[in-house]
Amino acid sequence: MTAVRSRRSLLAALVVLVLAAAAGVVIAVALPGKAAARAESRIEPLADAPIAPQLKAGIATAAQRAKANGVQEVAAQGASATDRAGIAVAHAAGGREVFAFFTPHSFTDFYSAADLTAATPLIVQTSIRAASDGSTGHVDIMGVVPRSVKSVTLQLVSGSSLPADLVNAGGGYSYFTYTSDTPTKFPQNVQAFAADGDQVAAHDLTADIAPPTNAG
Repeated sequence: MTAVRSRRSLLAALVVLVLAAAAGVVIAVALPGKAAARAESRIEPLADAPIAPQLKAGIATAAQRAKANGVQEVAAQGASATDRAGIAVAHAAGGREVFAFFTPHSFTDFYSAADLTAATPLIVQTSIRAASDGSTGHVDIMGVVPRSVKSVTLQLVSGSSLPADLVNAGGGYSYFTYTSDTPTKFPQNVQAFAADGDQVAAHDLTADIAPPTNAG
């Protein structure tokens, strides 16, 4: 049974389309891998992305509904094809940048990056999966910031920190992702900084990475 947990944030307005039920999967509307010196992401055309054909077709259809084209996928470097979460980025009329979050089993509609970052310069979505013992076994995070944000740092459960790799899809926004199945390397807080080093936004992920609770 799939459990869905909503965050009290702008992302609560995102509409999640669940394509398939997966035991223990939680999508928090607000990343298998080892943490490296940097939380690296890669960007490539959606057509070339190693995700399930059904999911790829659904994202493409959602982009059509948003009258957007040139869809690209942003995902964590090294994320597997079967366990992949990320961001689909496209451009609508007038070059307006739009994006949708996706997990291996779901995706959101496409939303205007300008609209969602108008109220906060840091948009974060978290997806978690339970381990066999009921604890949190896997965490994915996906984020969006305006280009005025020059750096993003992930604070890990271990107390260490990682700079996030900010990738650009040709517009005024940057995107980042991170994936881990090591509890001490789960992200606990995300911080966004301006060019002068001032922190402009932060998001506490403690509740988002808590062990999932299956909904009936």
